[in-house]
Amino acid sequence: MKIVAFDGQKEGKEAIRDGKIYADPIQHPDQIGKQTAQSILKYFAGEELPAEQLIPTALYRQDDAKHDPELK
Repeated sequence: MKIVAFDGQKEGKEAIRDGKIYADPIQHPDQIGKQTAQSILKYFAGEELPAEQLIPTALYRQDDAKHDPELK
């Protein structure tokens, strides 16, 4: 069984590095905030916006943890 968790904390990253957790989804809150602010400005400027705006996600896996400077 593979466990995927939502935890960007150091302990979660260590668990991924050690093989206890398979991966952690990365949701890029900086990109979400930037796109939200841009969309608000466009909305108030009268522009039409799509009903759904997706921000690509990624997975933080064991190889990422092995190269993470926070875990050195």
